[in-house]
Amino acid sequence: MILRASNDKKPELPSHRWACWSSDGGRSWTKPKPWTYPFVIGEVDLGTGLLVRKSVRVVDTLGAGEDPLLTLSNFYARQDRLTGEIALHMTRLFALPDGWKGDAFLYHIRLTPV
Repeated sequence: MILRASNDKKPELPSHRWACWSSDGGRSWTKPKPWTYPFVIGEVDLGTGLLVRKSVRVVDTLGAGEDPLLTLSNFYARQDRLTGEIALHMTRLFALPDGWKGDAFLYHIRLTPV
């Protein structure tokens, strides 16, 4: 299960998506762990729900001198019909010193066989 936590009332706290797993059909769950940097893309193993390690590619991550509160957020992905690439729209919140502002980016990710 993937959970989303908001820090809009306390922006000094990190805002992550969290992941936890159940092996008994949802009756009990592991302790949630934060999904942290970097922002990656990869093939999902349909048996485990985890990423296939050799397929993982970094899309974006915290850069030198950037605020550790950087949030790679509000993303949307689609496949470009002409090129077959994944077109990823994503905002880099807190990358700038003014807080709740960030630039929106469009990433083009070429798919290659693993």
